[in-house]
Amino acid sequence: MSKNFTKEDVIKEIELIDWDQEEHNHESALDIQETLTSICNMTTPSHAQSLGDRIISLIANNHSGIYKTSSEKVIDVLSKLHQVQDLNSAAKICSLSILNDLHYFSPEEPASEEEKTRLERIQEKLKPYSDDRINFPTIENKTS
Repeated sequence: MSKNFTKEDVIKEIELIDWDQEEHNHESALDIQETLTSICNMTTPSHAQSLGDRIISLIANNHSGIYKTSSEKVIDVLSKLHQVQDLNSAAKICSLSILNDLHYFSPEEPASEEEKTRLERIQEKLKPYSDDRINFPTIENKTS
């Protein structure tokens, strides 16, 4: 994975994804885009928990610990986001925390061979985010 992403690259990628094509929980697909963009623009850790919880509630079931096959694009964005060099450490930690949570979730039951393949791909993408493999950065306490 290349580490040459800027925050603006990731925000542009978020804007280009057709979130309406992705299955999500109850809310508007625009909520996924807005929440991911809010994570990108986070400058202090004060909103990290609520934004992380929001993403999880949009693509997974936090009570049963099951994520949807549609979570793949969110996982891809979060994986890029924590690699952005000019990103605030609070945003990096937030993205890593979400990926770490999803690593320990289970996939939903696949309805087709295509979904099964997608879920296997997602599980591979989440492997680097286990507790023993993640290295969380230190939080910078900036006020903005």
